[in-house]
Amino acid sequence: MSEPWAVDQFIVTALKADSALTALIGGATPRVYADMAPQTTPPVALPYVLFQMQAATDLMVVGNFRVWSNMLYLVRMLAETGSWGGNLDTGANRIEVALNGKSASNGSGLIYSATRENPFRLLETIDGRQIRHSGHVFRIYAKAI
Repeated sequence: MSEPWAVDQFIVTALKADSALTALIGGATPRVYADMAPQTTPPVALPYVLFQMQAATDLMVVGNFRVWSNMLYLVRMLAETGSWGGNLDTGANRIEVALNGKSASNGSGLIYSATRENPFRLLETIDGRQIRHSGHVFRIYAKAI
């Protein structure tokens, strides 16, 4: 397996384990997606959490041995709302609680650490609807096993 696959599994597991977050994004079937939400008709219900790898570098040492991958991930909640705050900010805060300072292992790899680097906000208009994104960029060190 690869480091991004291990990190994807880590993020999904950590976010779905946070009951306060899952209550906001679907309850028993929380809407957490890697890269993009499913393209369905009708569209996937808001709010949901979306995450993507933004950049990555490997630490390589003598003998062509990879120590870890140093990756940046954007993790954010999207909601249709006319203003910042409320459940959108609650969701962003729960994302930080679920991931910041955490480490883990899963069948695909070792997550040495996940650390929040900076906040993230974006407002976009789609078909006249205001969709707000609120979350964080995390630096994650991982090694595939």
